[in-house]
Amino acid sequence: MKSDVFIESEVGKESKFYFTISLKTTSEKEIETISDKKEYKFKGKKILIVEDNLINSMVAKQILTKAGLKVSEVQDGLAAVKAVKKSNFDLVIMDIQMPIMDGYTATSEIRKFNKELPILALSASVFMEVKDKISASRMNGFIFKPFNPEDLLDQIHRVTKNT
Repeated sequence: MKSDVFIESEVGKESKFYFTISLKTTSEKEIETISDKKEYKFKGKKILIVEDNLINSMVAKQILTKAGLKVSEVQDGLAAVKAVKKSNFDLVIMDIQMPIMDGYTATSEIRKFNKELPILALSASVFMEVKDKISASRMNGFIFKPFNPEDLLDQIHRVTKNT
């Protein structure tokens, strides 16, 4: 991706990793084109995005709103558990690595009182142990970050088509 990576490290102490990367911004027209490729029947469905990265959350919200979904957002797993207790959602998109409460724990807590709500994991990790933990926490699927808008909408369609 033509980026530069920098590392500062001291033996027995902390390590810091930095990188620079140039990414293309998606225009409104591109988002419309992506959303128009397939027709989804999302009108009126409510989604909760649980993501501590505000940029990821903003991009997802823009794509999902454009597809006709009603989107709510929280930044950690504990807030997600509280939001699901308080409101009826058709789907939760759950980041797995967050402060306060991670996505695995939040999903396990939600499953104690709601076994039917579809929950899709959101992660940049491709390691098998992460996929195993996602399955063990009873999530309904997985979306890779950075997500492809069409894949995101396809996964949502897959888990909400009967709701």
